[in-house]
Amino acid sequence: LCCARRTVMAAAAEQAAEEGGVELNPIHQSEGYDEVPLDEEEKREASRSDGYGVVVEVEEQPEAKEEEEWVEAAIEELGYGMYQKRLMVLSAALWAADSMEVSLLSFLYQCVGASWGLNAIQAATLVSVVFAGELVGALVAGPMGDACGRKPASIAAAALVAVAGLATAAAPNLWIFVFLRALVGVGVGALAVPFDLMAEFLPASTRGEKLTLLEFAWAGGAVYATAASYATQRWSWRALVVACGLPFVVVLAGVLMCLDESPRWLAAHGRTDEAKAVLATVARVNGEPRRDDDAVVVEARQRVETLVDHVNDMRRQIARLAAPDLRARTGLVWIVWLGFGLNFYGVSLLVTRLFGRDPDKDFECKFRYGFIFAITTAQFAGTAALLALIDRLGRVRSQTLPYFITAAALLPLALLDARPGLPHLACLYLALGAQMMASSASWVHVPELYPTDVRSTAHSLALTVSRLSAFTASYLVDSSLHILPVVLVLAAASLAAAAAAARLPET
Repeated sequence: LCCARRTVMAAAAEQAAEEGGVELNPIHQSEGYDEVPLDEEEKREASRSDGYGVVVEVEEQPEAKEEEEWVEAAIEELGYGMYQKRLMVLSAALWAADSMEVSLLSFLYQCVGASWGLNAIQAATLVSVVFAGELVGALVAGPMGDACGRKPASIAAAALVAVAGLATAAAPNLWIFVFLRALVGVGVGALAVPFDLMAEFLPASTRGEKLTLLEFAWAGGAVYATAASYATQRWSWRALVVACGLPFVVVLAGVLMCLDESPRWLAAHGRTDEAKAVLATVARVNGEPRRDDDAVVVEARQRVETLVDHVNDMRRQIARLAAPDLRARTGLVWIVWLGFGLNFYGVSLLVTRLFGRDPDKDFECKFRYGFIFAITTAQFAGTAALLALIDRLGRVRSQTLPYFITAAALLPLALLDARPGLPHLACLYLALGAQMMASSASWVHVPELYPTDVRSTAHSLALTVSRLSAFTASYLVDSSLHILPVVLVLAAASLAAAAAAARLPET
């Protein structure tokens, strides 16, 4: 409808201009017409339009861009010090705890299915409902992070995962279990916001390296979940849920005590005094001398915004991603993240399918832990490779090459013997390691592709897209399908991600 309206209006305006010399407004100018002076009514309309004929309430902040550039320069000057190291530890703990909650799904599928006598669809729902929750969480948290701040969105995400994760251990039946795991998914889906918060405290010169280091924490969380499954196998699945949920409680305490708001976000929203106060804290913790204390260290003032203001901000941010300068980029990012979501979780589930259940039984809470441990360590290898290569190859090639390798490693699985062994281990190790390298590079790349005012929205929408494909992973991998169509779908998704990533701009 928007396109049709714009086309009709442009044609009418052109005809009117030819017949009577009518001046064109910005909606028509976006179609390539010459700029001409506007009358007062058209100026008022233009100030409320996003360029596509959609009226959006936008608060004028003429100095926001200038203030944001000042914050960028300040962060570069402060460098990477004790404050950033402290934040890195907190972010790594958050990332590892997130990984635990996601990685234990492979084990819960088998163990809860065996304990409650579930059928295949019910058991697959135990996994997929988490990704459905992540979809909702990412849709809400991204605009919330851009409109209300990175800190409140991060606290809400950590609190939801901690509370719902532990409560799952007490679930008396399937439907309460599903509801609680969906809430966990909502919280996990919001964790793109604290990742962006960490990125906004880092100087550009070290951002890629430091964000890549966080992926070691993700790999560590996956190994922890496997170890917890092994350690709690003599008890029920409830002990495994507690073992993977308790670390998030510790992380939540750290988030509440140590997390500051992003100075870039504060500056972009005209809250200069608060941005200066946060930067003064960074300087103090880093041991840098403070200058102009009276001007820099000020009492942070709180600005209470109404719900209508927040909704208008969210509408503006989402509409901004459809603007001509970001539309194609956003489409390519979504293709990459569709492939990433299906492959990362699909390969993880494929590991426990091949080295878990007895082919003659529907569900069995027994696993070949030696093989699973060995394959899981591939995430460390993939992260280490990315750390060494991301600044040499660049963000784009650090995605395209490993996405292609993932596809190449998966295809031989369709030709191997039905009894899993060392050849299966080698293929899955290479596929998971390459997927870890590629997806980690995608996480680093996306925040650098978008400006501050829409960064969290763009990142969270990409995460939402990845959860759409991850939602289908359980129904695809943990199904009665032969391994051939499963690996063909995963390989095709990885190749599509490689092709889309190759067309993204380098940063």
